Amino acid sequence: LCAALFPQVAYLHAPPTRKGPCGSDQLKLHLRDPQGNALEPQIASVHPSSITCKLNGGEWRSPYVAYHECVRTTKIYVRDCTPAPPLALVVFCGGDIQVDRTHRGG
Repeated sequence: LCAALFPQVAYLHAPPTRKGPCGSDQLKLHLRDPQGNALEPQIASVHPSSITCKLNGGEWRSPYVAYHECVRTTKIYVRDCTPAPPLALVVFCGGDIQVDRTHRGG
């Protein structure tokens, strides 16, 4: 799924609140600029017709989301999104990975 939808991947920003995980209305998705020119990500929300619209911040299992389409109405919305594991993004979406072998735990 990640390989098929790449580069339609977003970062899920779900800031915790004093009462626990944030509500579904406070979730923000950080999208890359489609042209790749902007330094700041675009901010989007999960579309109300999406089944994942009702999930709060604690119910998402990954900080990354693969989505099918992005629509702009009163604000930017993402439809048909699903959590994308970070390892799947590294393996199937290309790019370089660097391993720091100098740090030893313990």
